[in-house]
This record gives sequence, C-alpha cells and structure tokens, in this order.
Amino acid sequence: MPSLPCGLAAYRQFTKELPTWCVADIRIRDHRGNQVFADIFFKDDEGKVVATIEAYECITDKALRDAFKVSRDKK
Repeated sequence: MPSLPCGLAAYRQFTKELPTWCVADIRIRDHRGNQVFADIFFKDDEGKVVATIEAYECITDKALRDAFKVSRDKK
C-alpha cells in the first residue's frame, strides 16, 4: 500500500559513505488506523548496519496510489 512519510525522530549514519546498494530492514513498532510507526535499518551486502532511521512515521492510504500516479504521469 502506498505511504506518505510524516516524520522521524533520528537518522544515524555509521559509515563515512553509504554503499551504492543496501537492504532496508523495516521493523514496525506500532500501527493505529492508517498511521504506521517503524524503525528502519539499512544494511550493506555483508549484513552490517550502515544507517538507521528511528521512529519513522507514515500514513498509508490506497488513495495515495492515484495521487502518486498523477505526479509520475506529469513528468
């Protein structure tokens, strides 16, 4: 389902430069209605955490699919 970011508590980067490729390990903390709260761990190809986003918050809504589609079509 499409989501719209609303905020985050902290971004931490543990390497001077980020790799060109990484995996996002998203751990849902809570959800209330269409609000989702999560922590995100970015891992390199060896599984080492290179960055984190703490207390990420977003809104999920099927209607966002149409809104995002319109934005892409205008390019």
